[in-house]
Amino acid sequence: MKRLLFALSMLFCGIATFAQPPHIYEHTYPSVTTENPTIRALMDSVSTDSIEATIAHLCSYYNRRCDSRHIFEVQDWLYDRYSSLGLDTVIKHDFKVNKPGFPEETGDNIIGIQWGVTRPEEYVVCGAHYDSWNGDGTDPDTIRSPGVLIARKNVFLTIDEHYEERWGESLLEKEAAEFANIIVWNIWQMDGLKCVVPLSCCEKEIVEEDLFERKIISKACDGCLTGDNTKHNGIYCVIMDWEKNKKVRFLDLVLGERGKAQK
Repeated sequence: MKRLLFALSMLFCGIATFAQPPHIYEHTYPSVTTENPTIRALMDSVSTDSIEATIAHLCSYYNRRCDSRHIFEVQDWLYDRYSSLGLDTVIKHDFKVNKPGFPEETGDNIIGIQWGVTRPEEYVVCGAHYDSWNGDGTDPDTIRSPGVLIARKNVFLTIDEHYEERWGESLLEKEAAEFANIIVWNIWQMDGLKCVVPLSCCEKEIVEEDLFERKIISKACDGCLTGDNTKHNGIYCVIMDWEKNKKVRFLDLVLGERGKAQK
């Protein structure tokens, strides 16, 4: 059954991109003939130079991960910036990171509140990252997640539609769960050059202490520096070995095949 389900999921994977959605919706859009002067005034008030200067300043801190010492400097800078805008309220929202290897104390969420005048009962929420995985800007590992979810959904809907057309009924809950489990194990994210989760390799801050001083040293990923895929400090991707029904590192499969080729 496992092999059959796996074969079906891989068969439909190739055509999932071209599968039509089960329902086609017609969207209507308002016809705009005149420009709203209020909206235009707000757009014109945005300074490109100011945006570029802010981005450049954030990038100057380099590593803004939540476990970096720089995160507190950025936190305080953002708090001062929000306060200088004259907002009604500016607060630091403390939170804990429940993740192994990360410190409990991290940079706070900076929240600015401006109460409305015309419709004070309404809430408009705008948010953005100020942390990062690298020095070039905010680049979280979640940006690819929507694409993965869409791909998984397309494959699942394709299987369900073909099943219903063939048997005249939808998948049973147990069958649907089994198909879904196989699909998620076969459509996933990976840096193909490193065999790790994209952008999970990073600089680690190491504390060295002696009798006279305490040093914080940034150590880059050995695997990225040397090109040795066995020495990355990122998160190695795992897949399912369906014959043995156990999880294995994708890197181990790659190295195993290389070993056979060399023999």
